[in-house]
Order: sequence, then structure tokens, then C-alpha cells
Amino acid sequence: MMPAKLYDARQLDFNPDGKGKTNVLHQADNFKIRVIELSQGESIPPCEMSANVIFQVLSGAVDIIVNGETVSLVEGQGIVSDPATISMSTSTGARLLGVQINSKSQEARIER
Repeated sequence: MMPAKLYDARQLDFNPDGKGKTNVLHQADNFKIRVIELSQGESIPPCEMSANVIFQVLSGAVDIIVNGETVSLVEGQGIVSDPATISMSTSTGARLLGVQINSKSQEARIER
């Protein structure tokens, strides 16, 4: 059995990757957890997500666009989405927890 991992999303350091700032907390065969930090006025361009995703706002406020529909979220709110085209932007700055979950059928398509 894999030991549990403890993390504090409030204390992570970030490295710019050209799409905001992200830090992968954990990655396994069927899921990935990351923290996303966007500065005031920053955005992440549309990305075709082949996985189900969960975004939880840890601080700040963010607009998340899922298949052309905008959802405005503030601290404490979150969204769950099936595979979709997703982008996000913030006028005030935001820190989010993002989880990508691949189903077994999605994993089979990715491996091909």
C-alpha cells in the first residue's frame, strides 16, 4: 500500500511554465493533482482536456470557461467537468487546486 502524502497548498513554491504557475503535487496512472497560481490579470489559454477535471478555488477569484460557458468562482467554490475545452482568467489573482481524473477508457485511448 502506498503511504499517504501530506501537502499544504498554501506553502508551495511555483515555477513559471508559460501557462500561469503550476506545481504538481501528485501524479499517478489515473489522476494528477496540481496547484495553479494566477497573478492579477493572468490567464491560461484554452486547453483540450481529455480527462474529467475538478477545480477548487483556494484563494482569490477566477473565471473558468468550459466549452464556451463562463463560470465565475471565488474562494471556497469549485467546479467539476467532464472532458472539455477549458481556459481560465483572473482580474484579481487566484490560487486553485486542480485534479485531472482519467477513466480506464480514457487511459486506453491515451495509450493508443
